[in-house]
Parts: sequence; C-alpha cells; structure tokens
Amino acid sequence: MRHEKMRLCDICRERRAERMETVVENGASVTYAYCEACYRRALAAGMDPIAVARQSIARIGLECPSCGCTAEEFEARYLFGCPDCYRHMNGVAGRELARLRQGAGGSDVVLDELTNEQRGRVRDYVVSSRVRLARNIEGLPFPRKLEQLAEERLAGRYAVAVDGLRREAVLAAKGIFDGDIYYMAELDALQKAMLLERHIISLPLAKSDLGAVIIERGDRPEMSIMLCEEDHIRAQCVRQGLDLAGAYARLKKYDEALGRRLPIAYDSGLGYLTACPTNVGTGMRASVMMFLPALKCTGRLEDAFDELRERFGITVRGFFGEGSEAAYDMYQMSNADTILFGGEDTVRLVESAAMELAAMESDATRELLRTSETKLLDRIQRSYGTLLHAHTLESDEMFELLTDVRLGVRLGLFKILPEQLDGILDDLATAFEIIGDDLSAERRGVRRAQIVRERLGAI
Repeated sequence: MRHEKMRLCDICRERRAERMETVVENGASVTYAYCEACYRRALAAGMDPIAVARQSIARIGLECPSCGCTAEEFEARYLFGCPDCYRHMNGVAGRELARLRQGAGGSDVVLDELTNEQRGRVRDYVVSSRVRLARNIEGLPFPRKLEQLAEERLAGRYAVAVDGLRREAVLAAKGIFDGDIYYMAELDALQKAMLLERHIISLPLAKSDLGAVIIERGDRPEMSIMLCEEDHIRAQCVRQGLDLAGAYARLKKYDEALGRRLPIAYDSGLGYLTACPTNVGTGMRASVMMFLPALKCTGRLEDAFDELRERFGITVRGFFGEGSEAAYDMYQMSNADTILFGGEDTVRLVESAAMELAAMESDATRELLRTSETKLLDRIQRSYGTLLHAHTLESDEMFELLTDVRLGVRLGLFKILPEQLDGILDDLATAFEIIGDDLSAERRGVRRAQIVRERLGAI
C-alpha cells in the first residue's frame, strides 16, 4: 500500500498520485493512479479518468509532459521543446544520437597542433575564426516552444525566467568584456541587416521577437551573446585570421562565468542538452571563414568539400551561416560532430581541415595561373581600376570586383593586407546600411562607389 501512495499520476506523470482506481483488463487487475488536479480536470471535461490515463500511458516515451513536445513534432521540425525532452523521450533522443555518432567522421584524424610554418601557409586563406557555444537553462522550454506558449503562459513564470536569463547573461560578462544588450523587438530591419552583415547575429535571431544580443563595445567586437535564438544562449567569439585557439580561450572564460550564475542543462552521459540533437555534447562549433575563389573558378569546390566531409567530418555553409549562400567566394567550414571531440580537440580538427583546404586552393590557384594567367591578371587589374574610379556600383558588381582584388592581394599584385580589404567590405556594409534607406537606388550606387574609392584609395 505504501508503494501505491508513492506513485506518480498516470496522466501528468509529474505530481504524486492521490487517488487509485482498480479495474479488470484482460482478466487481470490494473490500478490507475491520479493526482487530484488531473482527476478533476478529466471529469470536468466529461471524460473518463481511466481513458485519459490509458492514453497518457500509451504516449510514454513519445511526448514530453514538461513542454508538450511530441515525437511527431520532433520528426517534423528536428527540434526538441525543452531539456527534459531528452529524459521523457529518451528512446527518440537515443536513436537519433546513435545515428549521429555512427555518421560522425574524423575519428581517425591525428589531431596535432599546427606548426608556425603550417599556420603561415593557411593564414592567407582564412579570413576569420569563430567559436560558438550553445547553452540552455534547466526547466525552461527552448525558444521555439516559448514562442508557441507565449499567448497563454509567457506572461507568467516564463516571462520572469526569460528576464532572468537576460540579466544573468549580461552579468556573466563582467570582468571578461564590456558589452551592451539589444532587443530584436526594438531594432528595425536596417539595424538587423547591419548586425547580420557583420556576423554578430544570425538569421533566426533576427526573426525572433524574444531574441536579444549582447555585443562587446568597440569598432570590431569579438564577443557577442545571442539570447533566445534556437537555444537559450549562443555565445560566440570571432577573431580575425586563423585564431580558433584564442577565440575558444576567451569564450571559455565567459562560459565558466555563465555556469556559476545559471543552472545550465547538462546530462552526465550526453553532455550539454540543446534544442537540436546535432549540438548535444560540447554544444560547440568551431569554424573558419575561408576565401576560395580558385576552387570555385576551376570547378573543384564541391569535390574538395566532399573529401573534407569524409576525412574530417566537417560541414560547409555560406557567408551568413546555415541556410545561406556563399558571397564574396567565402565559405564557413566547421565541425559537424559535437560528441566525439572535446573543445581543444575540436579546435585542432578544424584547423587541420583548414590546412588541407588551403592546400587545395593553392593548387587550384596555380592551375589558373598556368592555364589562363594573362586573362586572369588582366581581369584582376581591371577590377581594381574599376573600384578606384567607378562613379556608381551595384551591389553584386561590387562583390564580384572585390573578390577579384582579394585574389590579386593573395598573388602579391597589390600592397594591401588581406585584413585591410576585408575591413573595407565590413566598413562599407556598416556605413551603407546606416544611410542606405534614405537614398534612391541610383544614389545608393553612387554612394557605394564613393565609399569604396575613399577606403581603397586611403590604403
């Protein structure tokens, strides 16, 4: 009898059962247990509590009582609803994580740190390095589910939880970096576009009414903390050139401070619990932005990506991240697996893949020079001249010309550092987005050309 009193309610599976009801099913006695709230709710709805309990029992392992997420919903969206989903739907989560582990590549890669000589060879091909950590709060639905629950529940305890999340995320930065918080609901389309151009926020965050971002102060912020994107917290550090180790070291300090202030969702067997199971484990993505015009021009780009996916288990995305296209012949390359390797090993994995891709790009560049050197150099010089003297520039034309000039920088045709040219693009995007809404299409082209002439001529 004491055992029965300790049972949980068969309907909600959260509260202690206060009522028992025994019936005979298929010749055997079966006892159903209810908490008072679920029992009364079933009767008020004109339903038999036994039928409701049977339905709930049949759904064990297929839905999460904490947030209401179901196995069918997960299969449709490939996102869980809260950290508790991993426990309540452990069969669904376990099968998916097993599949991810089986498909993970790079397990046989030797993860040695790059030598200074190797770093020097890779440096000309890597524009920037980024490390991102995904973290979530125990007991709080993931942002997607929060938005679904907003009308009926967010005004209550979830609103308090989100406010607390924002406050503690800001306080965790103290002593690590000075930053300001900006709320997506208060930014206009132009301001969001500027932050997207500079890779400070993502496309999903820009579309989130709950979203906010903490940005390090300064002209070239390295640290930015996205709040209520796909996960509750996505902290990232972006550094110029090849410096994943430096980015990770700085981000790790913030992560440790965050963990002292907030109850981070973590499982001793799985690691950090995330909205998407592809991030479970370390919750870490280390990526490099690489400039690859020669591989693209020679048609070798996809073959190169396929080889690196198989050897290193990496993934490749466009200029603005997941779901975006390449621009300026730049591509993000990052680790696909977050379970197999720890933080430092993930850094070494991506750096090793970058070294291989840089060697492929170097070979493709030599092929271009061997087969069409005169045509290639003439095109680069003409592009440089156009940027220096054009009266008007369309956006697509500008990107194409800047791509040619950056290749010329690599070939030593111009006394410009790669980061200086990248800075022109960054400054142009920032300045133009601020003023662009007030100009006609014709005047925007004129203003765009003027900014490029001034920045390029000053180098």
